[in-house]
Amino acid sequence: MMMECAPTFQTLARSLGELLAYEGDDIEDVFMQTFEISYHDIFGSPITYGLREDAANTPVNQLNKHVRACGGNIWDSL
Repeated sequence: MMMECAPTFQTLARSLGELLAYEGDDIEDVFMQTFEISYHDIFGSPITYGLREDAANTPVNQLNKHVRACGGNIWDSL
C-alpha cells in the first residue's frame, strides 16, 4: 500500500516508511507521532483522521507501529 499512496501523498508515504523502518528504542522521542493523520482539503480546511481508538493520545512506538487497534495493518487505512 505504501507504494500505491506514494504518488499522491509523497511526504506521508516517505515519513511512514521511515517510521516503520526505524529500529531505535527512542522512536517516541524521535518521531513524536500519535495514530492520527492530518491534512488540508481542497478548501484549506484541516482534516484529522484517527487510525485507531484514542488516536490522539496513543503514541506510536516499536510495539504498536505496525498494527492498529482493530487489528488491521496501518496501510489498510490509507
